[in-house]
Amino acid sequence: MCGLIRVGGIRYRTHVSWSLFGVPLSTGLATRRSLTPRHLDVRFQPPIGRRPLMYDLRDLRDNLDPIKSRLGTRGREVQWDTLRKLLEERRGLTVQVEQLRADLKKGSDEVATLKRQKLPSDAAVAAMKQLGERIAEVEAALRNIEDNLDEIALRIPNLPHESVPAGTGPEQNVEVRRWGVPPTFSTPPQTHWDIGERLGILDFDRAAKIAGARFAVLTGDGARLERALINFMLDLHTTEHGYREVLPPFMVNRSAMTGTGQLPKFEEDLFRLRDEDYFLIPTAEVPVTNLHRDEILSESALPIRYTAYTPCFRREAGSYGKDTRGLIRASLRRSAFLLTKGVEEKENIIQSTDRLLALIDEEENFQKTTRMQNVRPLYGNN
Repeated sequence: MCGLIRVGGIRYRTHVSWSLFGVPLSTGLATRRSLTPRHLDVRFQPPIGRRPLMYDLRDLRDNLDPIKSRLGTRGREVQWDTLRKLLEERRGLTVQVEQLRADLKKGSDEVATLKRQKLPSDAAVAAMKQLGERIAEVEAALRNIEDNLDEIALRIPNLPHESVPAGTGPEQNVEVRRWGVPPTFSTPPQTHWDIGERLGILDFDRAAKIAGARFAVLTGDGARLERALINFMLDLHTTEHGYREVLPPFMVNRSAMTGTGQLPKFEEDLFRLRDEDYFLIPTAEVPVTNLHRDEILSESALPIRYTAYTPCFRREAGSYGKDTRGLIRASLRRSAFLLTKGVEEKENIIQSTDRLLALIDEEENFQKTTRMQNVRPLYGNN
Protein backbone atom coordinates (compact mmCIF):
# COMPACT_ATOMS: atom_id res chain seq x y z
CA MET A 1 0.00 0.00 0.00
CA CYS A 2 1.23 3.47 -0.82
CA GLY A 3 -0.10 6.95 -0.31
CA LEU A 4 0.52 10.68 -0.29
CA ILE A 5 3.98 11.63 0.93
CA ARG A 6 5.95 14.86 1.18
CA VAL A 7 9.71 15.01 0.61
CA GLY A 8 11.65 18.25 0.75
CA GLY A 9 8.56 20.40 0.26
CA ILE A 10 7.40 18.41 -2.80
CA ARG A 11 4.30 16.23 -2.67
CA TYR A 12 4.37 12.82 -4.33
CA ARG A 13 1.53 10.39 -4.79
CA THR A 14 2.31 6.81 -5.69
CA HIS A 15 0.28 5.02 -8.33
CA VAL A 16 -1.93 3.31 -5.74
CA SER A 17 -3.43 5.57 -3.07
CA TRP A 18 -6.03 5.30 -0.36
CA SER A 19 -8.84 7.77 0.16
CA LEU A 20 -11.34 8.17 2.97
CA PHE A 21 -14.62 9.87 2.11
CA GLY A 22 -12.92 11.20 -1.02
CA VAL A 23 -9.84 12.54 0.83
CA PRO A 24 -6.37 11.01 0.11
CA LEU A 25 -4.81 9.38 3.16
CA SER A 26 -1.28 8.53 4.16
CA THR A 27 -0.38 4.86 4.36
CA GLY A 28 -0.21 5.00 8.15
CA LEU A 29 -3.77 6.33 8.45
CA ALA A 30 -5.16 4.02 5.81
CA THR A 31 -3.95 0.91 7.62
CA ARG A 32 -5.41 1.77 11.02
CA ARG A 33 -7.57 -1.06 12.34
CA SER A 34 -10.44 1.34 13.06
CA LEU A 35 -11.01 1.63 9.30
CA THR A 36 -12.71 -1.13 7.36
CA PRO A 37 -12.62 -1.74 3.61
CA ARG A 38 -16.14 -0.31 3.33
CA HIS A 39 -14.84 3.11 4.35
CA LEU A 40 -11.81 3.00 2.04
CA ASP A 41 -11.59 3.47 -1.66
CA VAL A 42 -8.50 2.29 -3.58
CA ARG A 43 -7.92 3.96 -6.91
CA PHE A 44 -5.10 4.41 -9.38
CA GLN A 45 -3.88 7.99 -9.68
CA PRO A 46 -0.93 9.50 -11.58
CA PRO A 47 2.01 10.88 -9.63
CA ILE A 48 1.73 14.54 -8.65
CA GLY A 49 4.38 17.02 -7.59
CA ARG A 50 5.56 20.60 -7.52
CA ARG A 51 8.38 22.08 -9.48
CA PRO A 52 11.73 21.96 -7.67
CA LEU A 53 12.60 25.24 -5.97
CA MET A 54 16.02 26.55 -5.02
CA TYR A 55 14.50 28.35 -2.03
CA ASP A 56 12.53 26.47 0.60
CA LEU A 57 9.19 28.23 1.09
CA ARG A 58 9.56 28.10 4.87
CA ASP A 59 12.96 29.79 4.60
CA LEU A 60 11.45 32.46 2.36
CA ARG A 61 8.67 33.07 4.87
CA ASP A 62 11.00 33.31 7.88
CA ASN A 63 13.87 35.20 6.19
CA LEU A 64 12.25 37.19 3.40
CA ASP A 65 13.63 40.59 4.43
CA PRO A 66 17.25 39.36 4.88
CA ILE A 67 17.10 37.57 1.51
CA LYS A 68 15.71 40.69 -0.17
CA SER A 69 18.38 42.86 1.43
CA ARG A 70 21.21 40.51 0.51
CA LEU A 71 20.13 40.32 -3.13
CA GLY A 72 19.98 44.10 -3.42
CA THR A 73 19.57 45.26 -7.01
CA ARG A 74 19.75 41.67 -8.28
CA GLY A 75 16.25 41.15 -6.87
CA ARG A 76 14.67 44.31 -8.22
CA GLU A 77 12.37 42.35 -10.56
CA VAL A 78 11.04 40.06 -7.82
CA GLN A 79 7.48 40.76 -6.69
CA TRP A 80 8.38 40.89 -3.00
CA ASP A 81 5.05 42.26 -1.70
CA THR A 82 3.04 39.66 -3.61
CA LEU A 83 5.42 36.96 -2.43
CA ARG A 84 4.99 38.00 1.22
CA LYS A 85 1.20 37.99 0.91
CA LEU A 86 1.13 34.55 -0.74
CA LEU A 87 3.45 33.10 1.91
CA GLU A 88 1.12 34.27 4.68
CA GLU A 89 -1.93 32.93 2.85
CA ARG A 90 -0.19 29.59 2.36
CA ARG A 91 0.66 29.40 6.03
CA GLY A 92 -2.95 30.06 7.04
CA LEU A 93 -4.38 27.51 4.60
CA THR A 94 -1.80 24.90 5.63
CA VAL A 95 -2.86 25.22 9.27
CA GLN A 96 -6.49 25.01 8.19
CA VAL A 97 -5.93 21.84 6.14
CA GLU A 98 -4.06 20.17 8.98
CA GLN A 99 -6.88 20.95 11.41
CA LEU A 100 -9.52 19.69 8.99
CA ARG A 101 -7.59 16.46 8.45
CA ALA A 102 -7.31 16.00 12.21
CA ASP A 103 -11.09 16.44 12.44
CA LEU A 104 -11.53 13.91 9.64
CA LYS A 105 -9.35 11.39 11.45
CA LYS A 106 -11.29 11.88 14.67
CA GLY A 107 -14.61 11.59 12.84
CA SER A 108 -13.51 8.41 11.05
CA ASP A 109 -12.75 6.84 14.42
CA GLU A 110 -16.22 7.78 15.62
CA VAL A 111 -17.82 6.28 12.50
CA ALA A 112 -15.89 3.06 13.01
CA THR A 113 -16.99 2.91 16.67
CA LEU A 114 -20.65 3.42 15.73
CA LYS A 115 -20.48 0.65 13.13
CA ARG A 116 -18.79 -1.77 15.52
CA GLN A 117 -21.55 -1.10 18.06
CA LYS A 118 -24.15 -1.41 15.28
CA LEU A 119 -25.50 2.07 16.02
CA PRO A 120 -26.87 4.49 13.41
CA SER A 121 -23.97 6.13 11.57
CA ASP A 122 -25.56 7.71 8.49
CA ALA A 123 -25.44 11.23 9.93
CA ALA A 124 -21.80 10.84 10.94
CA VAL A 125 -20.86 9.46 7.51
CA ALA A 126 -22.66 12.37 5.82
CA ALA A 127 -20.80 14.84 8.05
CA MET A 128 -17.49 13.22 7.14
CA LYS A 129 -18.28 13.45 3.44
CA GLN A 130 -19.03 17.15 3.82
CA LEU A 131 -15.78 17.57 5.71
CA GLY A 132 -13.97 15.73 2.90
CA GLU A 133 -15.46 18.13 0.35
CA ARG A 134 -14.34 21.08 2.46
CA ILE A 135 -10.81 19.67 2.66
CA ALA A 136 -10.77 19.27 -1.13
CA GLU A 137 -11.79 22.92 -1.55
CA VAL A 138 -9.14 24.23 0.84
CA GLU A 139 -6.46 22.03 -0.71
CA ALA A 140 -7.38 23.30 -4.19
CA ALA A 141 -6.96 26.87 -2.94
CA LEU A 142 -3.66 25.90 -1.32
CA ARG A 143 -2.38 24.34 -4.56
CA ASN A 144 -3.30 27.50 -6.47
CA ILE A 145 -1.37 29.64 -3.99
CA GLU A 146 1.62 27.30 -4.14
CA ASP A 147 1.60 27.44 -7.95
CA ASN A 148 1.67 31.25 -7.80
CA LEU A 149 4.42 31.08 -5.17
CA ASP A 150 6.48 28.76 -7.37
CA GLU A 151 6.17 31.14 -10.31
CA ILE A 152 7.66 33.97 -8.26
CA ALA A 153 10.18 31.92 -6.26
CA LEU A 154 11.66 30.39 -9.43
CA ARG A 155 12.63 33.90 -10.54
CA ILE A 156 14.55 34.82 -7.39
CA PRO A 157 18.29 34.97 -8.20
CA ASN A 158 20.98 33.05 -6.33
CA LEU A 159 22.21 34.66 -3.14
CA PRO A 160 25.71 36.12 -3.56
CA HIS A 161 28.43 35.08 -1.16
CA GLU A 162 28.88 37.31 1.90
CA SER A 163 32.32 38.34 0.63
CA VAL A 164 30.92 39.76 -2.62
CA PRO A 165 30.73 43.58 -2.41
CA ALA A 166 27.57 45.39 -3.46
CA GLY A 167 27.96 47.56 -6.53
CA THR A 168 25.99 49.47 -9.12
CA GLY A 169 28.15 48.74 -12.17
CA PRO A 170 31.06 46.70 -13.55
CA GLU A 171 33.53 49.43 -12.58
CA GLN A 172 32.98 48.45 -8.94
CA ASN A 173 33.97 44.82 -9.49
CA VAL A 174 36.96 43.70 -7.43
CA GLU A 175 39.84 42.25 -9.46
CA VAL A 176 40.87 39.00 -7.77
CA ARG A 177 43.73 37.92 -10.02
CA ARG A 178 45.37 38.72 -13.36
CA TRP A 179 47.48 36.61 -15.68
CA GLY A 180 49.54 37.99 -18.51
CA VAL A 181 49.76 41.51 -19.88
CA PRO A 182 47.17 42.89 -22.33
CA PRO A 183 48.96 43.40 -25.64
CA THR A 184 49.33 46.75 -27.35
CA PHE A 185 49.09 47.24 -31.11
CA SER A 186 50.72 49.76 -33.41
CA THR A 187 47.70 49.53 -35.72
CA PRO A 188 44.00 48.97 -34.98
CA PRO A 189 43.45 45.27 -34.13
CA GLN A 190 41.42 43.18 -36.53
CA THR A 191 38.28 41.29 -35.56
CA HIS A 192 38.24 37.51 -35.29
CA TRP A 193 35.52 37.18 -37.94
CA ASP A 194 37.55 39.14 -40.49
CA ILE A 195 40.70 37.11 -39.78
CA GLY A 196 38.77 33.83 -39.72
CA GLU A 197 37.12 34.46 -43.10
CA ARG A 198 40.39 35.57 -44.64
CA LEU A 199 42.11 32.38 -43.42
CA GLY A 200 39.26 30.25 -44.75
CA ILE A 201 38.39 28.72 -41.33
CA LEU A 202 35.13 30.63 -40.69
CA ASP A 203 32.25 31.08 -43.09
CA PHE A 204 29.32 33.17 -41.84
CA ASP A 205 27.66 33.78 -45.21
CA ARG A 206 27.15 30.10 -46.05
CA ALA A 207 26.05 29.42 -42.46
CA ALA A 208 23.37 32.09 -42.86
CA LYS A 209 22.30 30.48 -46.14
CA ILE A 210 21.80 27.01 -44.66
CA ALA A 211 20.65 28.03 -41.15
CA GLY A 212 20.29 31.76 -40.51
CA ALA A 213 21.93 34.61 -38.67
CA ARG A 214 24.15 33.92 -35.64
CA PHE A 215 25.56 30.70 -37.06
CA ALA A 216 29.02 29.87 -38.38
CA VAL A 217 30.60 27.11 -40.45
CA LEU A 218 34.06 26.03 -39.33
CA THR A 219 36.14 24.52 -42.11
CA GLY A 220 39.65 23.14 -42.57
CA ASP A 221 41.96 24.10 -39.72
CA GLY A 222 39.06 25.80 -37.91
CA ALA A 223 37.15 22.53 -37.62
CA ARG A 224 40.33 20.60 -36.74
CA LEU A 225 41.20 23.15 -34.05
CA GLU A 226 37.81 22.82 -32.37
CA ARG A 227 37.99 19.01 -32.46
CA ALA A 228 41.50 19.11 -30.98
CA LEU A 229 40.42 21.43 -28.15
CA ILE A 230 37.46 19.18 -27.32
CA ASN A 231 39.64 16.08 -27.15
CA PHE A 232 42.33 17.86 -25.15
CA MET A 233 39.88 19.11 -22.53
CA LEU A 234 38.07 15.79 -22.11
CA ASP A 235 41.26 13.71 -22.08
CA LEU A 236 42.96 16.01 -19.57
CA HIS A 237 40.14 15.98 -17.00
CA THR A 238 39.26 12.30 -17.34
CA THR A 239 42.82 10.95 -17.19
CA GLU A 240 44.47 13.39 -14.78
CA HIS A 241 41.78 14.99 -12.62
CA GLY A 242 39.38 12.16 -11.87
CA TYR A 243 36.35 13.35 -13.86
CA ARG A 244 33.97 10.91 -15.53
CA GLU A 245 33.06 11.73 -19.11
CA VAL A 246 29.37 12.08 -19.95
CA LEU A 247 27.71 12.33 -23.36
CA PRO A 248 24.17 13.52 -22.48
CA PRO A 249 21.11 14.14 -24.67
CA PHE A 250 21.15 17.46 -26.47
CA MET A 251 17.47 18.09 -25.74
CA VAL A 252 15.78 17.92 -22.36
CA ASN A 253 12.32 18.24 -20.85
CA ARG A 254 10.80 21.20 -19.00
CA SER A 255 11.60 19.79 -15.56
CA ALA A 256 15.30 19.65 -16.39
CA MET A 257 15.27 23.25 -17.62
CA THR A 258 13.45 24.34 -14.47
CA GLY A 259 15.84 22.43 -12.24
CA THR A 260 18.84 24.45 -13.46
CA GLY A 261 17.05 27.81 -13.47
CA GLN A 262 16.56 28.37 -17.23
CA LEU A 263 12.78 28.26 -16.79
CA PRO A 264 10.63 30.20 -16.43
CA LYS A 265 12.82 33.31 -16.63
CA PHE A 266 14.76 32.63 -19.84
CA GLU A 267 12.23 30.73 -21.92
CA GLU A 268 12.32 33.27 -24.74
CA ASP A 269 16.03 32.60 -25.21
CA LEU A 270 15.56 28.84 -25.67
CA PHE A 271 14.86 26.71 -28.72
CA ARG A 272 11.75 24.59 -28.10
CA LEU A 273 10.29 21.82 -30.25
CA ARG A 274 6.99 22.82 -31.79
CA ASP A 275 4.98 19.67 -31.10
CA GLU A 276 6.74 18.34 -27.98
CA ASP A 277 7.65 20.07 -24.73
CA TYR A 278 11.37 19.52 -25.26
CA PHE A 279 14.12 22.12 -25.39
CA LEU A 280 17.52 22.16 -27.08
CA ILE A 281 20.07 22.57 -24.30
CA PRO A 282 21.62 26.05 -23.87
CA THR A 283 24.65 24.59 -22.05
CA ALA A 284 26.04 21.21 -21.01
CA GLU A 285 25.25 22.23 -17.44
CA VAL A 286 21.55 21.45 -17.93
CA PRO A 287 21.63 17.70 -18.69
CA VAL A 288 24.69 16.96 -16.55
CA THR A 289 23.39 18.76 -13.45
CA ASN A 290 20.04 16.98 -13.80
CA LEU A 291 21.58 13.49 -13.88
CA HIS A 292 20.96 13.08 -10.15
CA ARG A 293 17.89 15.27 -9.82
CA ASP A 294 15.37 13.88 -7.28
CA GLU A 295 17.93 11.38 -6.02
CA ILE A 296 19.33 11.01 -2.52
CA LEU A 297 23.07 10.39 -2.79
CA SER A 298 25.04 8.62 -0.12
CA GLU A 299 27.75 10.78 1.42
CA SER A 300 30.20 7.93 0.89
CA ALA A 301 29.64 8.25 -2.88
CA LEU A 302 30.70 11.90 -2.90
CA PRO A 303 32.27 13.78 -4.47
CA ILE A 304 30.98 12.96 -7.95
CA ARG A 305 32.83 14.68 -10.79
CA TYR A 306 31.53 14.84 -14.36
CA THR A 307 32.82 16.47 -17.49
CA ALA A 308 30.98 16.79 -20.79
CA TYR A 309 31.16 18.47 -24.15
CA THR A 310 27.97 19.51 -25.94
CA PRO A 311 26.73 21.96 -28.54
CA CYS A 312 24.71 24.77 -26.97
CA PHE A 313 21.65 26.41 -28.52
CA ARG A 314 20.48 29.90 -27.55
CA ARG A 315 18.21 32.26 -29.40
CA GLU A 316 19.55 35.49 -27.88
CA ALA A 317 16.02 36.81 -28.35
CA GLY A 318 16.51 40.01 -26.32
CA SER A 319 18.34 43.14 -27.34
CA TYR A 320 21.48 42.07 -25.48
CA GLY A 321 24.15 41.19 -28.00
CA LYS A 322 21.97 41.89 -31.04
CA ASP A 323 24.72 44.00 -32.60
CA THR A 324 27.54 41.62 -31.68
CA ARG A 325 29.09 39.91 -34.66
CA GLY A 326 31.17 36.76 -34.83
CA LEU A 327 31.15 33.76 -32.51
CA ILE A 328 30.52 35.54 -29.20
CA ARG A 329 26.69 35.69 -29.32
CA ALA A 330 26.09 32.86 -31.78
CA SER A 331 22.91 30.76 -31.62
CA LEU A 332 25.01 27.57 -31.76
CA ARG A 333 27.96 27.42 -29.42
CA ARG A 334 29.98 24.71 -27.75
CA SER A 335 30.68 24.21 -24.07
CA ALA A 336 33.01 22.03 -22.08
CA PHE A 337 31.57 21.61 -18.60
CA LEU A 338 32.92 20.45 -15.25
CA LEU A 339 30.56 19.46 -12.43
CA THR A 340 31.39 18.45 -8.87
CA LYS A 341 28.73 17.25 -6.45
CA GLY A 342 29.83 17.22 -2.83
CA VAL A 343 28.73 17.81 0.73
CA GLU A 344 27.45 21.39 1.04
CA GLU A 345 29.69 22.60 3.84
CA LYS A 346 31.80 25.73 3.85
CA GLU A 347 35.07 23.82 4.05
CA ASN A 348 34.15 21.62 1.07
CA ILE A 349 33.07 24.61 -0.99
CA ILE A 350 36.41 26.28 -0.32
CA GLN A 351 38.25 23.09 -1.24
CA SER A 352 36.29 22.81 -4.49
CA THR A 353 37.09 26.45 -5.32
CA ASP A 354 40.78 25.87 -4.64
CA ARG A 355 40.65 22.78 -6.88
CA LEU A 356 39.16 24.77 -9.77
CA LEU A 357 41.74 27.52 -9.30
CA ALA A 358 44.44 24.87 -9.43
CA LEU A 359 43.02 23.67 -12.76
CA ILE A 360 43.19 27.24 -14.05
CA ASP A 361 46.81 27.48 -12.94
CA GLU A 362 47.55 24.23 -14.76
CA GLU A 363 45.98 25.57 -17.94
CA GLU A 364 48.04 28.75 -17.68
CA ASN A 365 51.21 26.71 -17.17
CA PHE A 366 50.29 24.64 -20.23
CA GLN A 367 50.03 27.80 -22.28
CA LYS A 368 53.42 28.95 -21.03
CA THR A 369 55.15 25.65 -21.80
CA THR A 370 53.73 25.57 -25.31
CA ARG A 371 54.77 29.21 -25.85
CA MET A 372 51.16 30.21 -26.42
CA GLN A 373 51.84 33.37 -24.39
CA ASN A 374 53.80 34.65 -27.38
CA VAL A 375 50.73 34.47 -29.61
CA ARG A 376 48.97 37.79 -29.27
CA PRO A 377 45.18 37.54 -28.81
CA LEU A 378 43.16 39.46 -31.36
CA TYR A 379 40.69 41.80 -29.69
CA GLY A 380 37.56 42.78 -31.60
CA ASN A 381 36.44 46.37 -32.18
CA ASN A 382 33.45 45.84 -29.88
